Amino acid sequence: MGEENIKLFGISGSPRKASTDHIVREALRHAGEMYSAETEYFSAVGKKINFCIHCDYCIKNKKGCVHNDDMQFVYENLKWADALINEAIPVGGGSFGANLGGAFWSKDRGAEGAKDDEEGLKSMRKTVDRLMKTTLMLKK
Repeated sequence: MGEENIKLFGISGSPRKASTDHIVREALRHAGEMYSAETEYFSAVGKKINFCIHCDYCIKNKKGCVHNDDMQFVYENLKWADALINEAIPVGGGSFGANLGGAFWSKDRGAEGAKDDEEGLKSMRKTVDRLMKTTLMLKK
């Protein structure tokens, strides 16, 4: 779409590897195929993530966190990314069914259920399309 590659960081905060994991990966795949986006992915499944204790280590030292946990990958990619899936500047897929991103109904069948939700997939692709176009405009 543009001459600049967009760096897109997708995050699944779900504690289960099921529909959210599948859909965030699918959104990243769509962005890579349609827009040649560089992508990174983080899933909270099985990760060690400590609570912030408001110690101000990051502010005083201007780097890192007192916790050496799996969030280090997230912090680095937040700096790297041009755009995030479903955070920062909200970019929705439209007024019906995708106010701030795709909405899926997996019918409690995890990724298989999400794959069958054609309307959800359509709204996710529309949201990613708008995200990529908005990011390209902001990078100019």
